[in-house]
Amino acid sequence: MNPAKKLPLFIITGAGGVGKSKTVEMRFRNETDYIVMEGDSLWNVVYNTPDDGYRVYHELWLRVYANISQIGKLVFLCGCAIPQQFEVCMHGGFLQIFFILPLSMMKKSLRGVCVSEEM
Repeated sequence: MNPAKKLPLFIITGAGGVGKSKTVEMRFRNETDYIVMEGDSLWNVVYNTPDDGYRVYHELWLRVYANISQIGKLVFLCGCAIPQQFEVCMHGGFLQIFFILPLSMMKKSLRGVCVSEEM
C-alpha cells in the first residue's frame, strides 16, 4: 500500500504507572474526531527485540496508522516508545511527521502508585 494521505501521528508515552492506559480509556470512550489506540494491543513476544529498538513492532504500528489515516482521522498511539524508535522506521513512507506527548507524574502523586520511599 502506498498511502495517499499522510497525517501526523501523535504518540502518548511515559513511564509505567503515569496514566497512559487511563488516558486511552477516557479518550476512547469520549472522542470521535480522532482514533485512540493502546500500543500494547498488538504486542506479542515475537516483537521482543530490544537490540533493534523493537523495530518490527513499531513498523507494524506504522502500517496500522497509515491505513487508519486514509480515512482522514488523526491517530493517537499510547505506549512506551522514544522518538528514535520511530525515526528509524520513517523510510517506509508511512510517516512524515510525528509528535511525542510525554505523560509524567509529580512525585506527590507517585505515593499511591509506588512503594514508599522508606523501603
